Formats: sequence, C-alpha cells, structure tokens
Amino acid sequence: MKIIIDTDLTNEIDDYFSLVYCLKSKIEKDLVAITLEPYDPFWHDYGFNCVMDKNLEVAKEIVNILNKNPNLIYAGSLDFFQNVDKNKDIAAVNKIIEIAMHEKVLILAIGCLTNIALAIEKEPSIAKNITLYWLGGRSDNYKIKYTRNNHIEFNLRQDIKAAQIVFDSVFDITMIYSKEIAGNIRIPFDTMQAKLKNSNEICNYLLEKYLSIDLVKVMGCKTLYDIAIPILYTHPEYFKIEPAKINKITAEGNYIFDGKMANKVKYCSQLNNEKVINELLAIIKN
Repeated sequence: MKIIIDTDLTNEIDDYFSLVYCLKSKIEKDLVAITLEPYDPFWHDYGFNCVMDKNLEVAKEIVNILNKNPNLIYAGSLDFFQNVDKNKDIAAVNKIIEIAMHEKVLILAIGCLTNIALAIEKEPSIAKNITLYWLGGRSDNYKIKYTRNNHIEFNLRQDIKAAQIVFDSVFDITMIYSKEIAGNIRIPFDTMQAKLKNSNEICNYLLEKYLSIDLVKVMGCKTLYDIAIPILYTHPEYFKIEPAKINKITAEGNYIFDGKMANKVKYCSQLNNEKVINELLAIIKN
C-alpha cells in the first residue's frame, strides 16, 4: 500500500520527528508524498499567511539532510476547508487524488484534515481507497459546545468541516487521541541528548530544534504526540486498537454514533510508551 504523511509540519516539534521517522523507517519505501497542512499559528511569532512557506522550508531542510527526493513534498491548502475555492489547484490535494484514484493509500494524518477533505470534495470516488490513521480527537470531546478557546482537540477544532467530510466518506479510520493516549510520549532532553547527540546530522538538527522550544528549556521535555501515528503502522503490536463508539462528527465538533453509517472507525485505547520511544530513538539514530 502506498503511504502519504499529511502534516502541519512546523506547528510543533513532534511533526519534525514524525517526518524523519517516516523517511528513515520501513515506511520510506512506500512513501509517495509529504503533504503539508495549514494550521493556526496563534502561539508562533508569525501570521497565518506564513504557515505554508514555513512548512515548505522545513520539509526541504529535512529531506535535504537525509538526501531524499525533494519531489515528495507537496504544498497544501493555504486556508481551512470552508474558506477555500474548491476549484483551485492545490498541489497536495491533487497528489492525494492522483494516488487514491488508482490504488489503495494509507494517509498518516498528524494535523487537521483539510487537504484530505478537499481531495474527497473534488473527487468523491477516492474515499473508498483511503485508509486513515489520524492523531486527533480526545475522549472528553463528547457533547461540548465549540468555541475557539475551549478544549476541543487542536487537530479537530481547526477544521471541523473537513473532519466531518472525512468521517462521512472514509470507511477505514483509526484514531489516536492526542491527550489521553499519545500524551505520555515524552523524552527528557538529557535522555535525548545522551542517545542522539553527534549520531548523525539529522539527530543534531532535531536536538537543536528541540532545545530551542521554551517549554523544553523550562520543563526539560515536550510531548511528541505525532510519532504515535507512523509507529502504529510499523509496530501495530505496541498498540491496543478497539472499535470506536463514534463514527460521525457534528458541526459543533462533537462525536456521535450514527447507526445508518457504514464507516468503520477504530481507536487506540492503549500504547506501550516505552517501546514507542525506543523505536523512535533507534530509527532516527541509525
């Protein structure tokens, strides 16, 4: 099966680690695209209009350091679903359609679902060929009213409409909740430095970026939520996957179950944190 990693790359450092893992693990041989998602840069020192340029810059840096093909990188939508001209050509959207029109594709989604929803809106027939692993949602998202500042999980609340379209269309979705399940994937900087420093160029690059984060300077670590998604593919035995009790998302960002829908949604109820961390470190160090 072909693989796409769909990432809001420069939103947080965990995306950097996830992309490097994809390019150095067994995923790389089936990886056909790195598609870049928009995100709300409210905690960054730049505006929304700079997001995709930042994504492209870092994607090219990582691919260059690893001596991989830069043609894997596809710029995504510059805005969220409802604000986008659906007839506009978007490289990431077109690439998703190109692949999924002809064969099965696994999308490792570690951001909002804008690009995927736009692809399905443009070519609905591709939905049947998409398997989605999504780092998104949280179990306490049920029945809460959406506002910009409430605690609806970030990847969902940024583009609820996109998530609705994907959940209504794709028949094979596995979710990893960011807070409860992936929220313990933390590697203290001292440990990371001891394991990775001077191992190779990409390790030094990641360490430099990791240490530049204020939270790491203060607390000594930053949660690496997103790495759970690619490792779910390479090592499913590290995860406990169960049928989800939801299969639909409302306009308010709530999860519900619709008995008329055929969607088969699963979720991760448990992961082996130690094994996930050890796998990450081993692969990027190699």
